[in-house]
Amino acid sequence: ELSVQRQALFELEVVEDLIYTDHGLTGTTALAAVRDGDTFVVPKLDRLARSAPDARAIANLFENKGVKLALGASVYDPTEPMGKMFFNILATFAEFEFSLDACT
Repeated sequence: ELSVQRQALFELEVVEDLIYTDHGLTGTTALAAVRDGDTFVVPKLDRLARSAPDARAIANLFENKGVKLALGASVYDPTEPMGKMFFNILATFAEFEFSLDACT
């Protein structure tokens, strides 16, 4: 599955040297690498967070660091009201998808 995710990031024009892969569910390496003004790119939200609370904590981190989130080709700014709303909606769906996968 990592090769599929890497391919999706290449298609989103992410430079190979800036692609971080974590094995498991943590994502801590990539989150630790973000800097002020960066845009964090993931092909799908469930690659970033497994629950709505996790997604909100990450959104707070991004907001504090001035980092935007790109989900696929769409960029969300967690400092703007519309960005916050979309992030919360997407986080809820990511948690739902993860729960469905866990049931199978």
